[in-house]
Amino acid sequence: PCGAGSTAVSADPADGCIPDYSGKQLRQAPRTSASLYGKYIMELGDGHGSLSAKLNYRYQDHSFYDPDNNDITVIPQYRIWDARVAWNSEDDKWEVAGWIKNIGDEEYRTHVYSQRAGTIAFATFGAPRTSGVTVTYNY
Repeated sequence: PCGAGSTAVSADPADGCIPDYSGKQLRQAPRTSASLYGKYIMELGDGHGSLSAKLNYRYQDHSFYDPDNNDITVIPQYRIWDARVAWNSEDDKWEVAGWIKNIGDEEYRTHVYSQRAGTIAFATFGAPRTSGVTVTYNY
């Protein structure tokens, strides 16, 4: 009762079949991904605290959210850059930081939901470029 390329779960046909996904890319598993960051700290001296700068980079190769690698469920590759600059007080009680995430305003998918036997899909997207200032007090 199972079609070509699938295997029966048991001798009882009501238990269904297991599709054969041989040669397919694993679901939610990009072949390549990377994450790098660099940080630089400069002491200001004379009780003025320090400045720090941080740059992040994330890369993800394309991936599929469907085990049969249906093109409708692909998440294309993307590259994201983030940056942050902060001042820290000499006693580390205060920090004022300016930051920007997704500097290039990359439009990228984070998840894909497929329905109706893989004929329709809905996606959620990562945040667009965002920026802000954060003030932290440690007591």
